[in-house]
Amino acid sequence: SYRWVPLVLIALSSLGFSLQALTLRTLTLAGVPTFEILLIRGCVQAFGCCSTLLAIGHAPQTWLGESTSEVRVLLARAVIGFL
Repeated sequence: SYRWVPLVLIALSSLGFSLQALTLRTLTLAGVPTFEILLIRGCVQAFGCCSTLLAIGHAPQTWLGESTSEVRVLLARAVIGFL
């Protein structure tokens, strides 16, 4: 049944965060520079997001929003978050 789906997703999320922390600690102890770790993590997350959106069936043109106002709001949020 679908009753357990949220719990499974929460468990998978916590497992992913734990693996990410373990990988970060291992790479840091191995002497990999911090910004290289951030770059690798960002690339892996971008790949995961893109492959998930493609698997779900979303067209690449709609990844940032359906309308131009949605795209503008998303980009404004990104800029504010960056600052």
